[in-house]
Amino acid sequence: FFGILISYSVNLLGIWTFGADQANKVILFFNEIAFYHYLPYMWVALGASILLETYKLVSGRWSLKLIVAEFFAQAISLAMGILAFWKGDIWNANFMQQVSQSRLLASDSNALKMISDTWNWVTTNIVYVILLVFILQTIATAVKMFRLRKAS
Repeated sequence: FFGILISYSVNLLGIWTFGADQANKVILFFNEIAFYHYLPYMWVALGASILLETYKLVSGRWSLKLIVAEFFAQAISLAMGILAFWKGDIWNANFMQQVSQSRLLASDSNALKMISDTWNWVTTNIVYVILLVFILQTIATAVKMFRLRKAS
């Protein structure tokens, strides 16, 4: 559900500003053009996940085939995540400038510096977070495989 929602509502993902003196505005996290460029790849990853979950429901129990299918679905998601976030063009390049111009926070405030530091960390390291999640999922899958073989 979230994948479908985000596919058509990327213009809602950001910081919402409300003010009496100006129109309501959203400072977007993503570059809409780049996001829609990568959207088919995200659909592939979402499709692989849906197929895997369907296979899990149909099979009813863990098997070696299911574990291998889970690994491949995770690998597809990893590849799509790296493809989308590696170059960084998916992010709104003007995000921090737009936050500063919105006058939500004073330009010399600690809160604005914290937002800037967080934004820089996330946009720089998201690929490593995706890779870490893949490694943890792979370890969990390997444990399932080990337990399955031990029970046989």
